[in-house]
Amino acid sequence: MSLEIKPIYQFGQHRLDPAQHLLFRNGEVVPLPPKAFDLLQVLVEHHGRLLEKEELMKAVWAGIFVEEANLSYNISLIRRALEGNESGQRLIENVPKRGYRFVATVTEVLVEPRRLDEQDIQSQRTSPSAAELATRASPRPSHPEQRGWLWVISATLLAGFATFLYLWTRPLPAPRVLRTTPITYDGKSKSMGLGDWFQGTNLATDGSRIYFTNEVDTGREHVARVSSTGGETVRIPAAFQQVQLQDISPDGSELLVVAARCSDLPGPLWVVPTLGGTSRGFGDIVATNAAWSPDGKHVAYSNANKLFLARSDGSQSRKLADLPGRGFHLRWAPDARHLRLTIAGDFSASLWQIAADGSDLRPLLSSLSKGSYECCGHWTPDGKYFVFLSTREGATNIWAIREQKDSVRKADREPVQLTAGPLNFYNLVPSRDGQKLFAVGVKQRGELVRYDSQAGRFEPYLGGISAQFLDFTSDGQWVTYVSYPQGSLWRSRVDGSDRLQLTFPPMVANLPRWSPDGKRIAFSGWAAPGRPAKIYLISATGGAPEQAIPEDRDAQYDVSWSPDGNSLAWGRLPWESDSSHPIAIQILDLKTHQISTLPGSRMHFHPAWSPDGKNISAYHVDWHMVLFDFTTKEWKDLTELPADYSEWSQDGKYIYFASPPGINRVRITDGRVEKVVSLKEFRPAWDWIGLTPKDAPLALRDVGSEEIYALDVDFP
Repeated sequence: MSLEIKPIYQFGQHRLDPAQHLLFRNGEVVPLPPKAFDLLQVLVEHHGRLLEKEELMKAVWAGIFVEEANLSYNISLIRRALEGNESGQRLIENVPKRGYRFVATVTEVLVEPRRLDEQDIQSQRTSPSAAELATRASPRPSHPEQRGWLWVISATLLAGFATFLYLWTRPLPAPRVLRTTPITYDGKSKSMGLGDWFQGTNLATDGSRIYFTNEVDTGREHVARVSSTGGETVRIPAAFQQVQLQDISPDGSELLVVAARCSDLPGPLWVVPTLGGTSRGFGDIVATNAAWSPDGKHVAYSNANKLFLARSDGSQSRKLADLPGRGFHLRWAPDARHLRLTIAGDFSASLWQIAADGSDLRPLLSSLSKGSYECCGHWTPDGKYFVFLSTREGATNIWAIREQKDSVRKADREPVQLTAGPLNFYNLVPSRDGQKLFAVGVKQRGELVRYDSQAGRFEPYLGGISAQFLDFTSDGQWVTYVSYPQGSLWRSRVDGSDRLQLTFPPMVANLPRWSPDGKRIAFSGWAAPGRPAKIYLISATGGAPEQAIPEDRDAQYDVSWSPDGNSLAWGRLPWESDSSHPIAIQILDLKTHQISTLPGSRMHFHPAWSPDGKNISAYHVDWHMVLFDFTTKEWKDLTELPADYSEWSQDGKYIYFASPPGINRVRITDGRVEKVVSLKEFRPAWDWIGLTPKDAPLALRDVGSEEIYALDVDFP
């Protein structure tokens, strides 16, 4: 009787024959247990499609209740049967917590299969095991004592196989923090600095010491060190006003630093000896971030959205890749084959990986990226784990991914959370023995204060609430502000009564401004993590915020009302610009909904309308203030000092601005700068300043804590 023609599946050097229940490789039968063969057949027949675990178990074990471990065990048998563990995983893709997908290219061949006779099948079946050969070679025992010894050997072999199977199917335990110990006690800032936390400066260690920056002293940021067992911090001299620590050389003798006042600004790259000596420039390289290769022969560095590679003396610099955002916190793999870095966008951050030759740039994570920020990763010295920071729902914690497989036990590569408050952790580095993590633990809390010029000191304002970005109605009766660090928008009377929360997480509000009639508030905000900033309008009585420019997909920031309430001006942060969206100040006519660009405003941002509507102040990209005159349609420089946040005085004669280490004001008529108050002894929680309706300076004092901690971690 003729055989029914059935498809045979061909993939690579393998051929799957469902009719005869056989798997061939290069014409030779590959032994598979029946259930493993059935499972492989289902995967192959549905190649390219994700099959859920429940679907697979119903197809293979129909009507029989089995544990899910049977599925993973048979998958491992198939992988070993195909090409061994490493190569087999390329054919079967595991989608964690969901199922499996057969990813090889499969061809169906309709041929009449040759029926193998029993002799053919037996000759191609797998070779007998070592135990079977031993049994066949041994003479049948003729004494009870010999039969007893064979039972002992068989039981031992069976127990060994059961142990191996148990270890193979049971995953390794997750890493965990055993204890947390403070290293510093000085209360000085070590993490946030002047930049966003995910761009922040780094920690480094040579084994016995920890190096760090953002030790703010009289407005300067310098590099300091502390013993890895705790003690007093010691400043490392450097011939720069501001420095940002990047990395430490493999031998621990030199530090790589960027001479810049802020971690998100580029600056010259320098090498500073750890134990004293003369600093040296790193060629003509300008960077925002940099890292030594494991052998110390090369340095990878970033500048804005470009990644470069140079020799350790600064020579032979070349571009590796264009990045889809600003590159920060570069780190080499221990084997130097690739790098990982943080790519930051409009208040977003994610981890990426790239080969050392600049190829294969891709995101590292997908499971955590939605609704979270990831940054600042490090490999443990043995390369077994990769640790990083992740912020979700306002909390920043340390996570770990297992990088290397175990020779026997199953290893789970899903990210594992190591910390869960009450501290937020910013910046981390593994110890050189791989048994600890050093990290900056932060408890964020601010106190709103007002400067009393008669008393010569800052005093609590609005009860010392933890809030910033204050703005007042024109009659001085109402105030709006943003809670710190939550980022929610509030409004109340100036005495603190009638408080109303206007926005809620995940929305993060920034720089709110009252409309001239006191009925609405405009603010820039982020609707969710990773989303670009947009300009929103919200009623002072509450309700849902409405996007002011719905059709504009570009990031919008720093909103300001015209005094007549008919227009809004906004800008774009310098690091958010590109060829299609250059830095410039935009103006929206609220009546016609037409958008125009302020003449000559290219390379300017942070607009603020004067109270009389005749001028707009702004920042140039080098952070000095400029002024636009609507009458002459011309710009003029106001100051040469670098400025952060600024506010117009009530009479429009001055602009108050923060310029570390103090608050100054510049007179509009002649550009004369006057010092208002020194901030040398003031510890800001954020570099914002504001003004009360009577032009008294406002600031947010840091009453939280930032200290370096040692976390003892069990990395199995």
